[in-house]
Amino acid sequence: MLGFAASDCGPANAGNCDADGVCNSSCAADVDCENAKVKSLCEGAATRLVEPGDGTVLDCTTTWSWEQTPPAQLLTWANALTRCDGLDFAGKSDWQLPTREQLESLLLGAPGTGGAWGGAGCRADAKLGGQCTWYWSATESSTLSADGKPQAWGVNFQATNGGPVTMHRTNVNGVRCVRNVPALPSGAGGGAAGGATGGGASGGGTAGCTKNSDCPSPKICESRACVYECTTDDDCSSIRRCSNHVCETFSCGSCQRVSDHRCVNCGSGPYGCYC
Repeated sequence: MLGFAASDCGPANAGNCDADGVCNSSCAADVDCENAKVKSLCEGAATRLVEPGDGTVLDCTTTWSWEQTPPAQLLTWANALTRCDGLDFAGKSDWQLPTREQLESLLLGAPGTGGAWGGAGCRADAKLGGQCTWYWSATESSTLSADGKPQAWGVNFQATNGGPVTMHRTNVNGVRCVRNVPALPSGAGGGAAGGATGGGASGGGTAGCTKNSDCPSPKICESRACVYECTTDDDCSSIRRCSNHVCETFSCGSCQRVSDHRCVNCGSGPYGCYC
């Protein structure tokens, strides 16, 4: 999620967060404060993507927070999953490799939804730094390659043949990590429509909530109702597990990858791990 500068917070032990997004204590990890910060950034924003100034780019239509300028190093699919899972950046450690849907949302022109494309240049918004190349998604392909190898989905942001494509998992591509910022409460205003919290399995609870702290833990506020974020692993993305009704990122050991909420052994070779 978004990082907070010391100037955003006031005296210690003075409370959580004002409605205008100003922290009254050290509340950088407080979901209510982050909701308010997202609202202050996106309300009246002239563009879909905004720059909070902490090395991330926030998409106000989805409330997905993106790594703005990823390293130039190209990685295999397994190592891409590992890199995002272990990333500690902008004051947050719950980064993950984006799904195909998330990655395609940044693609300019059809079949993406990232905005209009003029037909030349990189097919990504100029606010997104890094290489103009192929990027891995976390989405596995259900089909094998012609030579019988497992594949995963990636997205090409280059002008020629840009769009989603399946590739050998041992290919090396760019890696841009993403975070699912909690969606704004219904009726909160601002440009950040939608959201990307996982699951959302109904759990009852207090009606008419406006923020997560209105709900008994571990329920969250979604569409003004208190619900569980998840009840089973299937309510979370494939690289997260449901723990006490909360989707949590988990990591595997050396030469393993995350698949369908579990760790799967990979092979090893002269260039590291492969799956």
